[in-house]
Amino acid sequence: MLLRRINITPRIWGIVLFSILGLVALAGFSLEHLRSTQLQDKQLKTQHLVETAHQLVAHFYQQGRQGLLSDDQAQAAAISAIEALRYGDGKEYFWIQDKHPRMVMHPIKPALNGKELGAIKDKAGKLLFKDMVRVVNNEGEGAVSYLWPKPGFDEPVAKVSYVKGFAPWNWIIGSGIYIDDVDEAFW
Repeated sequence: MLLRRINITPRIWGIVLFSILGLVALAGFSLEHLRSTQLQDKQLKTQHLVETAHQLVAHFYQQGRQGLLSDDQAQAAAISAIEALRYGDGKEYFWIQDKHPRMVMHPIKPALNGKELGAIKDKAGKLLFKDMVRVVNNEGEGAVSYLWPKPGFDEPVAKVSYVKGFAPWNWIIGSGIYIDDVDEAFW
């Protein structure tokens, strides 16, 4: 009954306005879904790359087991190979830590090599390397979110890393993606 009292022009404008609001809401939902999908794709890619690096370490471990290399030579060869690996635009890298946690090798911040990592917190207070050890101890591998400075920058940004344990040497191999890169590509 109320609609019968309203002229046709306001009713048409109401329908148009309602349609526009619906389209804006649908576009917003679609864009957020697209960003989420892009982030999941990059995280899955990072997981696969860490699994590949893990296989490379396993290769050198097997050479040690077969007597082709001593254990120290096998570990040194694995560290050297992982240190040289880059992907993406050449800025993405892998690191190796142990479960103590102590940095075995970090190609971008070599000052961390051999350092205790247990007390290192991100800007939000997260003990990120201890969290990586926890994930590996509980699940063998998985994702860890934290804040970390991008190469060439001082200010930390959101990062999601994938870590996987290598039990024979008590190592954790990891690599990560910066979320602001995903956001930049999205926009």
